[in-house]
Amino acid sequence: MTNENFRNELGHVFDEMTGSPSSALPDRVRSSLANVPEQKGPYWIAGVAAALIALVVIGVLFVGNPLNRQPSKIIPGTGPTPTPTVPFVCGTPTTFTGQQPPLSAYVDGIRTSASSGYDQLTIEFQDGQPQTMQLQPQTGTLFTRDGIGDKVSLLGTQGLLVSIFSGDAHTAYSGPLDIETQYAGLREVRVVGDFEGYVHIGLGLAMPACYRAAVLTNPTRLVIDIDTGSSAKLAASLAASCRLPVTWTELTPTALPSEGFMDLATGKLTDDPVAHLQVASSNLAKSPGSPVLIGWPTGSSYYDPARGRWLPALGQWISPDGARYAYLDYDASELHVVDVATGSNQILERGKRLYPLAWTADGLYVTDALGGGPVNVYSISVPGGRLTTLGAKLNGVVPVSTLPWIGPGHTGAWLADVSSTVPHTNGQNGPIANRISLIDLNTGQKVQWYSAPNAAVSVLGFTASGMPLIQATGATGTVIVLLSGPETVVETYPLAHPAVGLATDAHGTWMLDDAGEAWIYQEGSAPILLASAPAGSGAFGLAGGCAPR
Repeated sequence: MTNENFRNELGHVFDEMTGSPSSALPDRVRSSLANVPEQKGPYWIAGVAAALIALVVIGVLFVGNPLNRQPSKIIPGTGPTPTPTVPFVCGTPTTFTGQQPPLSAYVDGIRTSASSGYDQLTIEFQDGQPQTMQLQPQTGTLFTRDGIGDKVSLLGTQGLLVSIFSGDAHTAYSGPLDIETQYAGLREVRVVGDFEGYVHIGLGLAMPACYRAAVLTNPTRLVIDIDTGSSAKLAASLAASCRLPVTWTELTPTALPSEGFMDLATGKLTDDPVAHLQVASSNLAKSPGSPVLIGWPTGSSYYDPARGRWLPALGQWISPDGARYAYLDYDASELHVVDVATGSNQILERGKRLYPLAWTADGLYVTDALGGGPVNVYSISVPGGRLTTLGAKLNGVVPVSTLPWIGPGHTGAWLADVSSTVPHTNGQNGPIANRISLIDLNTGQKVQWYSAPNAAVSVLGFTASGMPLIQATGATGTVIVLLSGPETVVETYPLAHPAVGLATDAHGTWMLDDAGEAWIYQEGSAPILLASAPAGSGAFGLAGGCAPR
């Protein structure tokens, strides 16, 4: 090989290995080689070449390890990417799965911005959506660095970890690895892992992780909005002040039902031994504690936050102030009312099996024992036990509420049945209810309030204003619907999973869905997902409003 050919080959190898970090660098190297005296021969040239190649290789190896780059801390500008309208979630993970993902999705942009009500992180990809991306909220801001194993602490008090499988944050991305903002919610963004196809990005937050996320296209990017508005503040306040009473079962062959509390910051479930009912007699149960409380064997307790006790009663049997509850002693044909503070047990009616229907602000309502047809409905005075027969008749136990838009003393029963004018679906036991009607208990008058074609509808419960909250599940998913009058829809919101329970207190309306996700809903705004139960649990139930810590 001639000296000229050797110099050309060396220049070619140099370009292939390093690219062009400086446009003048290859020319300077070639110039130096061209000025070498000929009499020194190819050995001197080969030595210089070997030294240069060694230096280049060392440099490439050093730069190629992204965790060895010195962090460049900046305060980014504003200008958020538009985000699709999806609800904020708090304290729960989110996963995105790519369709036909590239072998390696190259990150080519990491940007932050601040906007009214939220801070935003955008992670842009050069060649399509990665195979999997997961967002995992965490307590604290300590993150482990991949490939090194040490921990780094980010600014803020809470964290959110973004994990990208089949990702690469060093080939196409040369921007800062550590971004300190001055934002209200998103305090710091740092690449804490970029190793063997996994990219991990830690977010340091100033408050619990309430966020919404979406994958957008043209170009492909993951957009994360960190909520700094009312939902984030509400979530932080609720997580610090109360726990949600719930029931659940561990998904193991021998597991028994558990009753206790869900932590609204982490989703952790803690069993409370005093919540478990004990046998009091052949058809009655008792709640342990002092005083002992006797009641109906409901299968699970209901928590009374006003008295801090688990009660042997259904939620609708408890007085609005939480001071008393009703139950039927079936064997003795006695209707009882129990004082929660003292355990005092008063018999309201003897010799007639009266089933508690609901205890509202207008009083206690009961029915005759249910049989094969319609039964009478009564109001009964407490104390005293004076029965008043009302105009309505019912075929079963249904949700009952006051009717504030009519006035004091008016209470109604909400019936789910099948409409003859709206298409319905069929289940194993026949047609599925697709209509909600209101029956005035005083007069028996029935008025249709809501219907949904080919959907299963039910009344979940009632908001603080007394309005009914309807759940409708059909082929396209589940929605909750707030009504203000017959066929008058005020608000509609989608739910990822059907709700299994609802309770309203001073904070708002609580919902627990069949995936163990806890939501808070306040009229005028979308439900906020606060926490999710850990994997391995199921058969969830809501046992009351939020209990003070």
